[in-house]
Amino acid sequence: MSTRPVVPLGALLAVIGACLPREESPPAGGGDKPDAGRPSATRKCLAYGGPCEEPAPDPCATDNGGCGPADLWRCSSSAASATCEDIDECATDNGGCGFDGYFQCTNNQGAPPTCAERPELRVSGDAIAGTLSGFSGPGLATVMLGSDGYLERREVPAGGSFRFDSVPPGRYFLSVDAPGHSTPRAKEVVVAVAPGASTPAPIRLVTSALFGEGFSYHWEEDASRAGHQQSAYVNQPPAIEFLEERVDTPDLAAAQSLLHDYNIILSDDDRPWSAEHAYRLLQTMKLIPQARRAAEAAQYLIPSQWTLTTRSLADDVTISRSTAGHTVVISEEAFVYAAPKLVLLDGVRGTFFSKRLHHALVRFVTSDGTDAAAVERILSERFGCTTAVPDYAALTRQTTGEDAESFQTFHPAELVELINMFEEMPQGYHAVPGLKYLARRKDGMPHPRYQAPAVAWALPALFPEGSYIELMDSAFTTDPDHMHRLILHEKAHFLWAYVFSQQLRSDWTSLGGWAPDPNDPDGWSTTDNTGFVTAYAHKKSPDEDMAESLSFYVLNPDALRSRSLPKFEFIRDRVMQGYRYVSRIRADLTFTVLNLYPDYVYPGKISRLDISVAGAPSEDKLVTLEIELHAEGSFQGASIAYLRVASEIGTYVDVYLSPVNSDGSVLRGQFGISKHGKAGYWYTDQIVVTDAVGNQRFEGMNDFGWELYIDNPLEDVVKPKYVNGSLRLSLFDDALTENGISHAVQRVRATWLVDEDRLMASFAPTYAALTNITEPSYALQSYGAFDPASSVATVEFIITEFNRSGVYSLPYLSMRDEAGNIGGQYFSASPNHQPLQTLTITTPNPDTVPPELSLNDDPGRGLHRILISATPTQPQAPNGETVVNIEYQARDDKSGLGTVTYRLLDPQGISHFQYHYHPNFYSRFFAGDPTAWAEYEIVVVLPVGSAPGTWGLQELVLEDKAGNRLYQSFVETVHFQVLQ
Repeated sequence: MSTRPVVPLGALLAVIGACLPREESPPAGGGDKPDAGRPSATRKCLAYGGPCEEPAPDPCATDNGGCGPADLWRCSSSAASATCEDIDECATDNGGCGFDGYFQCTNNQGAPPTCAERPELRVSGDAIAGTLSGFSGPGLATVMLGSDGYLERREVPAGGSFRFDSVPPGRYFLSVDAPGHSTPRAKEVVVAVAPGASTPAPIRLVTSALFGEGFSYHWEEDASRAGHQQSAYVNQPPAIEFLEERVDTPDLAAAQSLLHDYNIILSDDDRPWSAEHAYRLLQTMKLIPQARRAAEAAQYLIPSQWTLTTRSLADDVTISRSTAGHTVVISEEAFVYAAPKLVLLDGVRGTFFSKRLHHALVRFVTSDGTDAAAVERILSERFGCTTAVPDYAALTRQTTGEDAESFQTFHPAELVELINMFEEMPQGYHAVPGLKYLARRKDGMPHPRYQAPAVAWALPALFPEGSYIELMDSAFTTDPDHMHRLILHEKAHFLWAYVFSQQLRSDWTSLGGWAPDPNDPDGWSTTDNTGFVTAYAHKKSPDEDMAESLSFYVLNPDALRSRSLPKFEFIRDRVMQGYRYVSRIRADLTFTVLNLYPDYVYPGKISRLDISVAGAPSEDKLVTLEIELHAEGSFQGASIAYLRVASEIGTYVDVYLSPVNSDGSVLRGQFGISKHGKAGYWYTDQIVVTDAVGNQRFEGMNDFGWELYIDNPLEDVVKPKYVNGSLRLSLFDDALTENGISHAVQRVRATWLVDEDRLMASFAPTYAALTNITEPSYALQSYGAFDPASSVATVEFIITEFNRSGVYSLPYLSMRDEAGNIGGQYFSASPNHQPLQTLTITTPNPDTVPPELSLNDDPGRGLHRILISATPTQPQAPNGETVVNIEYQARDDKSGLGTVTYRLLDPQGISHFQYHYHPNFYSRFFAGDPTAWAEYEIVVVLPVGSAPGTWGLQELVLEDKAGNRLYQSFVETVHFQVLQ
């Protein structure tokens, strides 16, 4: 805008005229004065009857005041001068340039505006629509809209229109794929407001056919991840055949690289491959160490044909293998976060991406973990470790002192989980000093020293050149959430021991309120009783606290942040150098909880504890334990408390306390100790108090007073012992009747002699594990009986027609006496163990395939995806109590659906584990047709006080009657890497 003064002609001329003499008063009689005696309305007079001057003419009235064209300049007059002001044409109708979100109008002084297409298009609604012109085929043109968390495309019909609805606010790229045509570079599109705003004018995209002599190709960087590319052929590209059939392949540079480097053929048979999808597939394949054709070498890799699908797939990929060629179907869902995207997270600039596509490709590269060479290449080249232990005796010499007979190879699926969890760590922590070997203890064999599913021997003093992690089968038979965190937890111990500085360890110890405590069984105690993600983290040590916290930081960051923001920030800033994670659950698997009065309050501290022991010295003891909590405000009560009470020799009892008053401030429980139990003092070093919504307080041994004395003159401190050479395995036919139907089964009976000096336990005194050593499968577990007259222990296993055939063995058994002493025995070819005994079992109809879960809508087959709805019980004044319905469809190929578990993840990161008790949950045999799709409904009522906000279905685990499991996790871990 500008102004300029103009002096018009004649502005200063004086006008002289004759005026009537001034009269002092009106004429007599009140009559009007003659008109000649009045001042003129167009003249300016100093006083009535005084001198008058003619008015100055309006300077803007002539030639727009000399300002210039009236459509470019605005003239305004003041006194005898004119002011010229430039007109901003862009202020009205965007200067005629078009929709202001797409075109930028630039005002020019004294000249028409300049119109230009915006470098980034701005949309005022939640729909992006447009037209594509100039495309003449053959084939189809597609338009893709993508971002860090969105990747959709539309085929453009003959009319040339396209539309994307319900687009979340954010920044996107819009690209065109039109074979044989020149296309515009990808455009950046910003959706700036929430859904429901006005729909903008259509975006106009123009293409034109490419002509020329021979082959041409052009690529340049643009807003998309793949870049802008176009090519033209005079002749059609050579046809590709796969399994003697012609495959229509996309004309894309990334597709050619995939074909050359990996013999991957992209097929457009289902969904056409876009440049963006092909590019993301290629870049992810490059991250995985694997066989790759050299530039000058002949092709030697087995071909594979890859097809895109919009359907949801278990693990995002299905692979059909043959020696002639593999057929792969991969879900578009895996590609959304596959390419790093520049974003701001909490004001920090970085890249946003996930490893979901990588995890799917690992399954292809390793043949679902069955290709040992491929697995070892990834582990050694990317993570600096191996499962190939050359000498177990040497490796365990300073730990458990065992030979190779205590260990086995990993199951294939376990190797995939290890690789994929290691990949979730930042690249700088992929190969960790000190971690050299991964060892797998035999199925059915517990650890000889610890009651643990995994042990990390991160001991630099003992293993300066590298140590190992050993995992038991129980590490992989738990649910996916715990299994994944366990893998990261064990690796974190090597960061603590080999990578972290003494200063960092010291600062973490102080942050957690830790101090050495010789009176605590673990040697440490803490003054903090709420800032921990698990009871185990609070119970053990700073090292275990870090391992637990770091695993949550990666896989469930909201839980760590809600439990301890200082620890979250410590790991973010001191350990991860700003590297962040975000857990995402697909929108259709989430639901909203409303609550005007959420419970974010931890249960109150223990203010009172009472212990009473009933029973004479020679009698069994009944111990009553009662605690009272500080509960001055609402939500400070609890729904349950847990503690483990142990004797001085390690025998223990797990104790649960329940509320006995309305606000949950007083909790009470009882437990028994046999008259043969260890005499003397029994201890606990932790009481875990939990409320109905999952808030927890962890009270350590220094937070409450404790004294429990057991007067047992008949104490038994000797473990029951296995009598060497007494194990006998037998197999016989039997029948089992359920729901009025008789089923033929086989029974495996294991018997052995027990040397017990007093009395065996009255409940579940014996235990054994039975494993199939010819086919990889997890151990069958069973508890049994004891005959005191003959000292014979007996455990039986029922083998149905659906169990796997093979050679079975019993690798481990245990015995428990009434005092709680537990004795165990291992069986193998090792001289350290008892001799292994085996049985050959043949079953007529073995089931080796896990259940199937419907993940997509398929009306033709009567199938639907998982459906979730939530309804508050008090809609007028919601208090968090919510009825949640989860509908799913499942079937099995043979044995039928058995155990089902699931987890719900709340906005605070608290994971809520539940069983789904469907009609066939408890039975050994499935009632009905197990192969037919069946409808199942989970109904769960969230308690009062549940966290408001978005909840999600975290996982669903289906197990059939033969023990095959389908692990279905719905959480995608998205990485945020800070840009330096």
